[in-house]
Amino acid sequence: MQRWFPFPGKGIGDYLQLAGLSASCGDGGDAGLFRADTLEEARAACDARPSCDFFSWSRGDRAAILCSGGAARFKEHPSSAVGVHPRLLGLGGRGYASLPNYQAVCEPGQVLAEVPGVHSASEAARMCDEHQGCTYFALSTVKDKWSRLEPRGTPFYPANTLWLCGGEPVFRRRMGWLSAGQLRHMPPLPPAPDSPPDVAAPGVDPVPVQRRYPRSPAARPPRSPGDFIFSEPVRPKFEELYEPMPSAARQRKDATRELLGNVSKVTL
Repeated sequence: MQRWFPFPGKGIGDYLQLAGLSASCGDGGDAGLFRADTLEEARAACDARPSCDFFSWSRGDRAAILCSGGAARFKEHPSSAVGVHPRLLGLGGRGYASLPNYQAVCEPGQVLAEVPGVHSASEAARMCDEHQGCTYFALSTVKDKWSRLEPRGTPFYPANTLWLCGGEPVFRRRMGWLSAGQLRHMPPLPPAPDSPPDVAAPGVDPVPVQRRYPRSPAARPPRSPGDFIFSEPVRPKFEELYEPMPSAARQRKDATRELLGNVSKVTL
């Protein structure tokens, strides 16, 4: 395993995963509402819909809203998650490798600048290009807006903040973050879990095939890559987050009372 890329663990592949948030479609439009019992099923529904650019999945409703366009209206919600298609985050045309769900590891001497209020990958790449010595960067997006969803002891970082870094790019897995590095400085991309090994000479251990960074974004109409906007999420009212739900036994009791009440009203 390459030291630059720890084991990624569970997730929804190369989609940017924003836990603890729901999203409604922006001006691009609603691409459909689908039944999805799991986050993975929501991602599969988005994959199957060419116009889907991001989705919002609700564990309570077991449903996924598919959206088109690069603008979402976020709202904090503990039982929801948002997945952003990687084609909206790609920077291959600008000479960068984009890494959704990775945080750049910058030692104090490597941090060139910390910039608040950055809301897109293309904006972050432009700032890195303009800053001398910048080779990679990390963008916190909106994920750390709700830090209590992170494991205990995880450092808190302000949302929509950019760190510009210099030197050899190093990354670690962290859901909800978006990082990127200039292609000419990036380490080899680790093999996929199902990659076949290279054919090796007799007596030599086979070496997994190294993947290549995409140098151009996946085709997608009609918008350009790297233009997803991470708007500030709305904090809903308490009653919207934690609406009391009666227990199953209480629901059955209420249904029985209603039925008996209706029977008593019947005139013979």
